[in-house]
Amino acid sequence: MAALLLPALALTACASRPAQTSMVSRDQRSHAFCTLVARTTKGDAAETLTRCRYRERRAESRALRMAVDGELDKSCEVVATVGKPGGPFSWASYVTCIDDSI
Repeated sequence: MAALLLPALALTACASRPAQTSMVSRDQRSHAFCTLVARTTKGDAAETLTRCRYRERRAESRALRMAVDGELDKSCEVVATVGKPGGPFSWASYVTCIDDSI
């Protein structure tokens, strides 16, 4: 019986592993967004980075509490992404997009 159970458990473990994706998380992309903003500012880059990260964390927290359907999520993902897909991402822009769609 154990001989039959072991292969079944191994297959289940393999099937339940999350697929590896080449997409970077929105949080990591948000960090990249703030770094980009800090680099292009004429003021204190460290202060700009700190303020940007604070604004982004607040917007992310708000976004995660919202009920957003898949179509709106994809649409606002495009609006909140700088440059090509997978580029820097702004949670603040994402939340504004959602707010504007309501």
